[in-house]
Amino acid sequence: MHTHSATKNKLKSNFIILMLLAFTALIGWLYYQYTGSSTAIITAVSFGAVYALISYFTASKIALKVNRAKPISKKDFPQVYRIVEELTKEAKLPMPKLYIVNDPAANAFATGRSPEHAHVAVTSGVLEVLNEDELKAVLSHEISHVKNYDIRLMMVVFACITSLNLIIDFFLRSIIFGDDERGGFLSYILISIISSFVGLMIQAAISRQREYAADLSGSELTKNPKQLASALRKISTKGSNLKVQSSATAHLFLDNPLRGSRLAKLFSTHPPMEQRIKVLESL
Repeated sequence: MHTHSATKNKLKSNFIILMLLAFTALIGWLYYQYTGSSTAIITAVSFGAVYALISYFTASKIALKVNRAKPISKKDFPQVYRIVEELTKEAKLPMPKLYIVNDPAANAFATGRSPEHAHVAVTSGVLEVLNEDELKAVLSHEISHVKNYDIRLMMVVFACITSLNLIIDFFLRSIIFGDDERGGFLSYILISIISSFVGLMIQAAISRQREYAADLSGSELTKNPKQLASALRKISTKGSNLKVQSSATAHLFLDNPLRGSRLAKLFSTHPPMEQRIKVLESL
């Protein structure tokens, strides 16, 4: 049952990516209709791909540094090491590098371009609030992100968003330095507003689907979805907002680490905690 649900969530996120690609192609086509030039489109897509590739190899180091994650040893944190060793053995994955984030917020995150280059971090706050079974459930969620290559997926999304933004930028420049007989400036304003909104919504939607999938596949790994539901409830009560706020790495965390308004929740990279708990308890 868990496998079917996780597969369904992966299919949903793949469908959303196709929508993003289609939307990027549409904006490119509109640009071509206005300028008659395909050079900028090729440049934008190429730059987006190269930029994403560079980020792909540097994102993990940046994420760890931005969130002040410090490497931990088996001697200092034997419980965390033992749990991760058991989970990776069960998942048939290599042992990731482990880190601690000294923050009272209850949270965790995983990063890495592949299972061979994976990093898993937990906050000091999450270690304080969870019992061993709940901690195992949280770590299984993070291991699932690694196993599902979610970081690689988000880099593809990042490349699409970057290309989309560049095409819009070229659109503006062509209007400023060209003629505006076709009402291009108004078109640009409309397209840029719609594109920014759609880009943020799609990026958030894909992240939310990956969180649901990791909840389910993580529960399959431990064979106990109730423990993850219990952990999420405790994390919700304790609070997951980190002292050091970074929107660039927020999507990596188990729960949204950012403080935000109700409007911000519309573009949140995480589904509502109550809904995640409800899904897990129904399994």
